[in-house]
Amino acid sequence: ARGTRARVRPNLTAYGFCAPYVVLLLAFGILPAAYAVYESFTDLREGRRGFDLSNYLSVLSDFRFWPAVGNVMTFLAIWIPIMLVGSLLLALLLHEHVGRVSGALRLIYFLPGAVTGSAAVLLWYFMLQPDLSPFAPLLHAMGWQSTNDVFTNAHLPFIFATIAFMTG
Repeated sequence: ARGTRARVRPNLTAYGFCAPYVVLLLAFGILPAAYAVYESFTDLREGRRGFDLSNYLSVLSDFRFWPAVGNVMTFLAIWIPIMLVGSLLLALLLHEHVGRVSGALRLIYFLPGAVTGSAAVLLWYFMLQPDLSPFAPLLHAMGWQSTNDVFTNAHLPFIFATIAFMTG
């Protein structure tokens, strides 16, 4: 009996540590997501509840949906390989050269990730303005003379992927 009691107590302790996470995950993650899926099958304009695909059919037929999917796919096609290869290369380079320089480089690589999202957006907006940016000669060489040249629909997935890589 004593051996059984010793095995039960660590399991109860583990469950005790996991319980707050599970409760919060259910309360703020799984249950709201399940409710959102349930609500997505309702048509409040008609006052009907139940299984109705009209919301999904409406989204799929909206002219903005497929270009948005294309933008997300372009972003992912750029960001995922750059993030995987870039992070691996930076890690290998830092691991190869141990010393004072590697510590400073680790700090330099860490700093963009430490900047909050809103500050990162403002920082990148400033850096991509050809009139104000310290990289103005490079932007001008790319043919970008004004902010309108930089922030076009065609450039946004590349800009967002670069921002995501630098802050990630």
